[in-house]
Amino acid sequence: MPPVSFDAPLQLGWLVLALPWLWWLTRRRPHRHEVGGLRPWEASRVEAPRGRRRPPPSAWCALLALGAAALALAGPRLGGGTVHVVDASLSVRARGVVAEPGGRVMRLGDPGPDGVEPVVAEREILAAIAAARDASRVVVHTDRPAPVGLPEWLVWEAPSPPSGPNAAILAVAPSGRDRFAVHLMEEAGRDLVLAADDGSRMAVTAAPPPGALVEFTVGPTARRLWLETSAGRAPDALADHDAALPRVRVVLAADAGGDAEALVAAAWPGAEVVRADRGAAAPFLRFLGVDGSTLLALDEDPRTDLGEAAGVAVVARAARAVRLRLAPARPLEECLTPAGPVRWPDLPRPPRGAAGLDRALAAVGLLALLAALGLRHRGS
Repeated sequence: MPPVSFDAPLQLGWLVLALPWLWWLTRRRPHRHEVGGLRPWEASRVEAPRGRRRPPPSAWCALLALGAAALALAGPRLGGGTVHVVDASLSVRARGVVAEPGGRVMRLGDPGPDGVEPVVAEREILAAIAAARDASRVVVHTDRPAPVGLPEWLVWEAPSPPSGPNAAILAVAPSGRDRFAVHLMEEAGRDLVLAADDGSRMAVTAAPPPGALVEFTVGPTARRLWLETSAGRAPDALADHDAALPRVRVVLAADAGGDAEALVAAAWPGAEVVRADRGAAAPFLRFLGVDGSTLLALDEDPRTDLGEAAGVAVVARAARAVRLRLAPARPLEECLTPAGPVRWPDLPRPPRGAAGLDRALAAVGLLALLAALGLRHRGS
């Protein structure tokens, strides 16, 4: 049976009225009989009626009408449990949210097949809330400010609330062997340090939005980089001040043209390029991750059918898709600290899992009331 929740549970208090009514209907009351004299009953024994009084059918119909009306006013909802709307974009990283039994998790902001991370802001969160049609409760996990006056069915949890000016790494792209172009921004223009997991460090003065590009050289074993203050601490409470370094190994077919290396170098500066073993069946080009897995492959040289310019563009698009898959770019809109209270439009109310349940109860209550009045009129 699906869980039941109520939009206005206090309205169930109307059911308390049924208790004194039931007591009054079923209490034992003496019956008074007016007779002309007691002589006819002198030889008989008159006993009081045993048991409690049985309520008439009209009373039960009236009680049914009261119960149905109270339930309709309370706004019952048959739902699928709790729905968690998770802002999983790189600027929040609300990971690890597990749905309770009967509920589910709706994730927003995961990079698409092309590696591009979609924007997650008020409009997208409201659309997800409206799509939780069978929810008895909605929990939103995001760093976006909560609206004022949240209803009981909506809970707002901020995994990493802003704590002042924000610093963020918006994008990372290779620019040479162990050298990367880093797009970063810092709203207050503080002096920060760009660090990598191999110990490489560089002092930077991040520019205000839209930010600036800096060149950062790291060692061959570096896999991640991040921003920190001179004291070695994170510059803010958000999780968008670190990023993965896009590193690949490109394997070319043994019979690829001699200019294939230059083609790869133009699409991915500094990439390690090797040739496949001669005689082995292999695609024209493969992008391999640091773990050796194939990220993307081109079976044929696109320049053969499309020409030089179009073929180079195909390889460049493939390289960009791989780079964004390894190090997705963050939308600037998500990384800006709100200047003031966010003006949210009206919050949507998810449609009830059992559509029209309150109206059905109201109809039952009305019919029961009419039946009670009709039976009462007939004296039953």
